[in-house]
Amino acid sequence: MRLNELVRTLLPEGGTVVDRTESGHAWPPLLKVSDTAPAQPADDALTAITVGSDATADDLRGVLAAAGPGEGVLLLLPWPPHELPLGPVVQGLVNAGMQAVEAHPLADTAWNVAVVCRRVDDDVQAMHAYLDWKRPLAPLTGRALLRLVDEHVVEGLVRRNGELRTKEAHRATDAAMAKRDEVAAERDAALKERDELAREVDRARAAAQSEQDRLMQQLAEAKARVQAVENRVRGITGSRTYRLARTAARAARTPSRWLGNKQS
Repeated sequence: MRLNELVRTLLPEGGTVVDRTESGHAWPPLLKVSDTAPAQPADDALTAITVGSDATADDLRGVLAAAGPGEGVLLLLPWPPHELPLGPVVQGLVNAGMQAVEAHPLADTAWNVAVVCRRVDDDVQAMHAYLDWKRPLAPLTGRALLRLVDEHVVEGLVRRNGELRTKEAHRATDAAMAKRDEVAAERDAALKERDELAREVDRARAAAQSEQDRLMQQLAEAKARVQAVENRVRGITGSRTYRLARTAARAARTPSRWLGNKQS
């Protein structure tokens, strides 16, 4: 919740914020801002105070002690709800006689938690309606009852914040798991495509090898035929019959030599 939105729900238009935070926070424009509390507690006034992150229960009591009976106080705390020191905060409220009425996480300031409380008398006779009054409260009286109320309000904030953080963690986990499944599906699709391409490459390689083997076989057969023909040619050209036929053919191409010899 935004701090100014919370303040608007607590004060009417024209109400007064008694700013004791020394922070320079810009309060809602339709509200008056003062550094001194009214002489008498009023429903249209709210005192804003804060403590440092190293505050103890005694520090809280000292800060809250200035509040008069019935005065409304907006206690601004620096700790995130999940780091809130419950013991010191509750003890400080009880020691100062403050009844917590509301507690909210803050989202837009350096403060992380706002506790709305009001000073009640020591006998705790004027409690704000928060618990289920149908339940018997005796023998809880005085500071014991005040502690019960303050613990209920402050611990309720921590519990709600814890539940919210748990839900956010679950949502983040679910989103991460969904993203993981999406990436896993993409990976599986990529692996499937890779395997299909590998099989296609293997098939193409096998087909190319088969074709190469066929061509090499044809080449070997062609070489064998050429060799056989060459062997036959050498056999023919080396035979006596071929040599005689060649000599006769050569003589047939030069008949004049024979004619001249015969005439002489």
